[in-house]
Amino acid sequence: MIKTAIFVEGQSELIFTRELLLKFFEYQSIWIECYNLFNDQDLNPTEYAFLNKDADFYFQIMNIGNDQKVISSILKREKYLFSETQGFSKIIGLRDMYSREYREIVKNSNIDFEINQKFIQSHQETLRAKSIYPEKVNFHFAIMELESWLLSITNIFERLHSDLSYEKIKKSIGIDLLNINPENEIFHPADLINKILRIVGGSYDKKKGEVNKFLGRIERNDIVNLLESEKCNSFNNYCESLSIKI
Repeated sequence: MIKTAIFVEGQSELIFTRELLLKFFEYQSIWIECYNLFNDQDLNPTEYAFLNKDADFYFQIMNIGNDQKVISSILKREKYLFSETQGFSKIIGLRDMYSREYREIVKNSNIDFEINQKFIQSHQETLRAKSIYPEKVNFHFAIMELESWLLSITNIFERLHSDLSYEKIKKSIGIDLLNINPENEIFHPADLINKILRIVGGSYDKKKGEVNKFLGRIERNDIVNLLESEKCNSFNNYCESLSIKI
């Protein structure tokens, strides 16, 4: 069994990663356990476990609850996870590029690709300098948020509500989702999803129920199609670390 530990910044990332794995692997040969790890010590199980002791792939997903602590939590637990008693093969980290720190640097609500690279490089340099097993740790940013990836899924809004066609969204908000790459053009993707859902009286505040509602509309083909598209390179990189390949 191949064991992978995944450290994510929040609940949305945990739910997304769990559903991404289940949908791609079609609930076969996969075992997932999900935890909150808010104090770097106690693993508190969540309700999202998918148990299968005969699985070929085991994933342990940990919600750190803080974008600034994902790397430090990895560094504190890597020795334990890679020990012979635990036997993990890989650690993956995920956080959003969009953050208070990013907003304070950019200030003009525009994506700055040079700043993106500086964030990525600084995290890689931290891992190279401080990790015991840097070759076994992969760290990823969702650019600008994982909601960029949701915005890139064909017809997901129309599946949520019949009045949310691409044409209606373009007319109401002025954004053509078919012809943009959200991770390059949308500074705050979660806010855009909220604006889109307001067209039909809905909302999106990254609450558990809202994230689950979105992900319940995603199918395996959506994952494959996004991987085959030219959109959201950060999604492709994350999937590759998760052994999701086409």
